Amino acid sequence: MPNPGQIFVSYSRKDRAWVRALRFLANPDFGNPTAFWIDDEQMMAGEVWTKKVEEAICESRAAVLIVSNQLEESSAVLEQELPAIMRMRSQRQSPEDSFKLLLLPVGNPKISVRQMIADKLGLC
Repeated sequence: MPNPGQIFVSYSRKDRAWVRALRFLANPDFGNPTAFWIDDEQMMAGEVWTKKVEEAICESRAAVLIVSNQLEESSAVLEQELPAIMRMRSQRQSPEDSFKLLLLPVGNPKISVRQMIADKLGLC
């Protein structure tokens, strides 16, 4: 069952500064009760990364994909997180249970990165 306040954050490790900025802007002190699921904050030592990430995506109501030039170097995002996000979007389409995906471009991503993401998401 999805957590109504949880949003999964998918990002390249090189974009941690953007993740911190996102967390700051959605801080509950500003009246936003959003709980972001960020792997390096929620995982414990020894946990199986792929299993834990898949569970987190299933339990989230949405995902934010941080799109940057570093994204094309992140096999974790491209080969595991993004396919799991797309599966969840196709499984949960009813209005009361839909899984949303927000693309958040940061640092002026190259056209090739934007095209790669559009291709993977079937937007072309």
